[in-house]
Amino acid sequence: MSCLIVKEDTCFQLNNFYLVVQLHLGKFADVNYYQVTIQEIGTDPNLNFKKPGLLRIGDVDGGLSCELQLRHVLKENSAISELITFCIEEVELFSNISKEGSSEGSFNYPNLDTKFIQQTDFVLENYLTKSNSANKLDLNQTANNDNVVTNTESYFDGDWEETENYDYLEDDSAELPNISPNSKLILLSYLPTEAQTLDIWLQKKHSYELALEVTNQVCQLFQQAYQQDWCFFQVIPQFIQVNSTIKFFDLTNIRLVGEKVVFVRETKYCAPEIAFDCPVSAGMSAYIIGVLLYQAIYQQLPNTKPNVSFSTILPIPGIHQIISLCLFPIVDERISLAQLTEVLKETQQTVSSCKVQWDVASRSTIGLSMQRLHNEDSYGIQQYSSSYKNIILAVLADGMGGLAHGELASYLAVKKVIETPIDCFDYSEEKCNEWLVAVVKKANKYVRENVIKGGTTLSVVWANSRHLRIAHVGDSRIYLIRKNMICQLSEDHSLVAMLLARGDITYAESYKHKKRNVLTKCIGSKDILDPSYVQTLQSFDSELSILLEQDDIVILCSDGVWDLIPPTELAEIFTVNLNLKLAVNNTIDLVLTRGARDNATIVAMKCNLLNQY
Repeated sequence: MSCLIVKEDTCFQLNNFYLVVQLHLGKFADVNYYQVTIQEIGTDPNLNFKKPGLLRIGDVDGGLSCELQLRHVLKENSAISELITFCIEEVELFSNISKEGSSEGSFNYPNLDTKFIQQTDFVLENYLTKSNSANKLDLNQTANNDNVVTNTESYFDGDWEETENYDYLEDDSAELPNISPNSKLILLSYLPTEAQTLDIWLQKKHSYELALEVTNQVCQLFQQAYQQDWCFFQVIPQFIQVNSTIKFFDLTNIRLVGEKVVFVRETKYCAPEIAFDCPVSAGMSAYIIGVLLYQAIYQQLPNTKPNVSFSTILPIPGIHQIISLCLFPIVDERISLAQLTEVLKETQQTVSSCKVQWDVASRSTIGLSMQRLHNEDSYGIQQYSSSYKNIILAVLADGMGGLAHGELASYLAVKKVIETPIDCFDYSEEKCNEWLVAVVKKANKYVRENVIKGGTTLSVVWANSRHLRIAHVGDSRIYLIRKNMICQLSEDHSLVAMLLARGDITYAESYKHKKRNVLTKCIGSKDILDPSYVQTLQSFDSELSILLEQDDIVILCSDGVWDLIPPTELAEIFTVNLNLKLAVNNTIDLVLTRGARDNATIVAMKCNLLNQY
């Protein structure tokens, strides 16, 4: 059998592929890294089927063997790059690296545009036993790395003996068949471009959200490996790709939990205890996450020398705790990978969501009518705040003066809505909408059971962070003012509105119609409300919520307000007056100036979006 000679500027055949060795990138531990170009045998060399590749050659029982075992147990993991082929051969290695770049752990990225060498200087003699036959992939289908499908099952089949956890490295009885002392394990995969590597990515400034997202993806892979009793004790960022998702091209720096690592060169992304012959643990993986997150945030490595306080880390809430718990000097007191994954996810959600702060103002008046001796309007506001959410529920009800106990009906309806626990913070859009409608139906049942011949309108606004939803019955109104424009979100469930919609009357005639106070829907008039009885935003569009913007103003008001102040005038009042309370007072004062024939109530809420960090 011929010996495979690998050196720069040579071309050889590896199973079904021609490889041109462009550069010896470096040696790390027992593994030599080469940049190559790849062309599948049988393809036209004049066509652009050449791909930049990563050729790694190492000891049969070294880091590459550990990588294949991890690939086997994790199957087709999206965070792991695909292998094109692998085999075992006798190899003679030559290095042309200059003295300046020859140290272990340093890697070079030259221009990948190298002319393909058609004539091979050395040809790999066919040596295709079960133990070293490679798995062939169709290179024509690999224009996008995500389309490559890898199967490493045969590496553990046939003459390969499996042991528990595939730990044949420590089991002397699991001897490799027909392998000479000079045999090496060879792995071929694609090579990420330098611009897309984690090494380059860490040198640039990124948002906190993106920094957390990338480190969380790395942490998820670490956690998945740990669940299979494998641990990363360090990483090489030059062989990790950061694109839409993270992708590892090198997994040699892993060992089974509890193993000790021998003769391994440390990188900057390695837990310090590895130098003291400590067994591999999940704490080492957590340490790597801490270093990566720190560098992603600050574009520099953390100072982890003994007796150096973590006070040098800028106090970014949430991120500060994560980094500190990852870099803790005592290994056993570092955060677990499972908890770290959850905390990274939660912190990312906190960072990505703008917290909504509400400025709220309200005012109600009995009005000036001699027939209105009681205020039959009721309203209520409930707020709930957490570290990353602010929820507000506002309710307004106008008791029907033509029926007995309108004042009680409006009070009970508002009371029932406000007292209902908000237990659907993280539900889907549909479930949140269903919950809000169900609350209105509960209010209807409550009024129906406790008020004889009483009725009320009911308008509910629920803002869960930036998502605004409504539920509405009657002729009170819900407005949204945005950028000096006003939009009515609620429908008028009244006879006049129905006539206006049919074209039977004009808009001007609607204000003077003798039956303008007759409602077609109200709370308390029916035992059971059918699905279409309660209006939501879905009445206008398929969307179930509105995404709030900075300085949006949401207004709830009874007909005593909108009957005397047209929408455009109302919008002008609130856009001219930056002070919300002043705008509310000016509105009610204007209602009183114009006669206030009915009870008049207004609730205004102004949205202020706050960055979490």
